[in-house]
Amino acid sequence: MNGYDSSLGDPQKFDPAAAKQLLQKAGVTAADLSKFKLLTRDTTGNKTVNQFISQQWQDNLGANIAVDVVDSKTVTSRIRKGQFDIYGPDGWGADYPDQQDWFDIFTSAACHSLNWGCVNMPGYDALVQKADSTKSDSDRNPLYKQAQKQLIDTANVGFIYQQAEYNLIRPYVQNLTITGIDDQYIPGDLYYHDVFISKH
Repeated sequence: MNGYDSSLGDPQKFDPAAAKQLLQKAGVTAADLSKFKLLTRDTTGNKTVNQFISQQWQDNLGANIAVDVVDSKTVTSRIRKGQFDIYGPDGWGADYPDQQDWFDIFTSAACHSLNWGCVNMPGYDALVQKADSTKSDSDRNPLYKQAQKQLIDTANVGFIYQQAEYNLIRPYVQNLTITGIDDQYIPGDLYYHDVFISKH
């Protein structure tokens, strides 16, 4: 993906000892954290992921954060109104193969739209807006890099996992081109007009 920056390392790596130190420094106890609820949709996948996350918080931080499992329609209504403590998992798939597609999600203008927590980071919006309106990659990439670093360093979002998908394709399905911006459940849909079935 254009703009991927491996030099940022792994700032959100799993480190319970460091997390405990930061919480202690901030004066936050496990009991304080246990007052929060983790809102999730009532799908098997979401429940499984959030039960695991909740158990990890319990095992590693001593925080007993309840998982609030609710039907999807109610979850959508609540996140659009900001009626939650913690929400997830949520995700984003590329609409087009450019880093720009990932940064507008976290601007203050996206509050209650995609920026569910209404995160407002000083300077972030200006960086993204300037990068969005800059044509040259050599000029816009450093701006997006700064925005990416700010997003990761402030930890307003926890990047937990990246989904992978495997597709089995019969050898007689010819000319199927799979891209990173295909529909999640329809591999190669961007170029279906080029696909044909060979004699078999």
